[in-house]
Amino acid sequence: METKLKNKIILGMLAFLISLPFLGPAHKAHAETADMPANGTAGNAASLVCAKIDASNTELDQLLSNSEMKYAAAQNARQETLLESRKESDAALLSARKDADATYAAQFANLMAGASTKAEKKAVLAFEKSVNQAVSARRAAVDAAIKAYRDGVDGVIAARAQTYGDALAALKTSIDTKLASKKSDCLQNPPTAPFIASIRAQADLGDARSNFKSKIASLDKNAADLDALAAARDGSVNKAEADFQASIQTAAAVLKVVFGNK
Repeated sequence: METKLKNKIILGMLAFLISLPFLGPAHKAHAETADMPANGTAGNAASLVCAKIDASNTELDQLLSNSEMKYAAAQNARQETLLESRKESDAALLSARKDADATYAAQFANLMAGASTKAEKKAVLAFEKSVNQAVSARRAAVDAAIKAYRDGVDGVIAARAQTYGDALAALKTSIDTKLASKKSDCLQNPPTAPFIASIRAQADLGDARSNFKSKIASLDKNAADLDALAAARDGSVNKAEADFQASIQTAAAVLKVVFGNK
């Protein structure tokens, strides 16, 4: 239903990102630099580290792109389910109203059949008019309450999507910027620079992941907002029903006066 919008795609992507060994353990880089000779072998090792930073950027770009597509697909599927649910609810409401209209028509016909004087017939017509007005007012209020609720839910969904999209865009930019900087550092001298850049890149990517997690942490915490929307809708519907019943009682009292004890 509309109140259950938690996104499993986000959590799956986070788990993958958090566990991804981008550039290898930092202590391994220290070990490699400790005994590294300042010759061609060191240069080759440094080149490999630089290439690994570049490959990590490409791998992450692909991962984020795939995750974004999966998120969009899941979001579209949820939206289709939501729209289908609303369509079914609207159809059920329309059917119930048609049945009610038939019941009202039968009751009005029975009342008119029992009216024997001109005054009584006039009173029945006045009662019918009052009931129809009360029915129209109640339906308009209910429709407005439903629309307000749905608009509010759509707003929550849109805000979640915007939060996710902004967080993902920020993550992409942060990764690209940080890895580009470390790739530049990697190409500098001395020979140990690539390994220092690798260690720092790992720390920077950890910060980027943490920022992303922080920004999307609220995506599944809108229950209070949805509950408030539902409460407002139910309150409006209940008031519409109370107003309807009051109008019917007033109209029935007037009709009873004309018909007397009949």
